[in-house]
Amino acid sequence: MVDRIPSNSAALTSEPKWQFPFLLAVRDQRVMATLLLVILTIYSGVSTWAWVSRKEEARENWHRQTSGPVISTVEINSASALELELLPGIGPGLAQRLVEDRRDRGPFRDVQDMDRVPGIGPRTIERLRPFVAVELN
Repeated sequence: MVDRIPSNSAALTSEPKWQFPFLLAVRDQRVMATLLLVILTIYSGVSTWAWVSRKEEARENWHRQTSGPVISTVEINSASALELELLPGIGPGLAQRLVEDRRDRGPFRDVQDMDRVPGIGPRTIERLRPFVAVELN
C-alpha cells in the first residue's frame, strides 16, 4: 500500500496557522501579549511613581507653608530690621524703613504711628496689630 499525501497542503508546511484577532500566528500573539504586559507594567510603575512624588511634593509645600517662624509679639521701638521682617507682610525694605524712621523721628508712641512710614497704611496696621507691641522707655 502506498501512503497517500493528505489533500490539505497546509498540514505539510511548517508555517503556523493564522488566527483571527490580528492575523498573527499564535506564537506572535503570545509575544505581543507579553510585550503589552511589560509595557503596561512599566507604565503603571511610572505613573505610580509620579503620583507619589507629586503627593510628597505637596506634603513638603504644605509643611514649608505651615512651619514658618512663630511670632508672639515684636516690640517695634527696639526690634532690629531682621526681627521686623518676621512680621506678616513686612519685607526687608519696609523693615529697614521702619528702623530708619524710628531712628530719625523718634520712637513710635502707639501702633497707629507706624502709618508715618511710607508703605504702611491702615490695612497693614490692622494686620500687624496682634503681633506688635509699643513700649515707651
